[in-house]
Amino acid sequence: TANQDAQAIKDAINGLKGQPTNLDKLNQAISDGTSAQAGSKYANSSDESKGALDQAIKAGQTAKTQSGLTQKEADADASAIETAIKGLSGKETDKTALTDAISKGEAAQKSASYYNDANGDDKSALDKALSQAGEDLNNKALTQATANQDAQAIKDAINGLKG
Repeated sequence: TANQDAQAIKDAINGLKGQPTNLDKLNQAISDGTSAQAGSKYANSSDESKGALDQAIKAGQTAKTQSGLTQKEADADASAIETAIKGLSGKETDKTALTDAISKGEAAQKSASYYNDANGDDKSALDKALSQAGEDLNNKALTQATANQDAQAIKDAINGLKG
């Protein structure tokens, strides 16, 4: 009887027609979501839309570790992440004003106003503003507010040169 039961179990296992759950779509969605979290659209989004993406990614990561995850569940988690990415309320940061300000600031560093300014603090303010703007410009998650602040700081520093 034991042998018959064992054989019946083996036959039942061999008779299963399902395929293993394919996690490619879910893995890609998690990767896309993580990339979105590092971008300026995410940084400029509302807390609500950022939270929705964070939660969808976390749910997808948790689902991957569960045994018995069905293809339908994996695909639903992937779709939830994709929907959350599309639902981000922010816009990409417009860096035009910042790059223009950096160009003007670099030109000002080569000008007579800069070299003839007897106050080292005026020159230092421009150097510091340009340095900060350069660092921020390379930040993928640069917010529009920070870009605008950096551009204004450079303009203020240029206007502060007294040479």
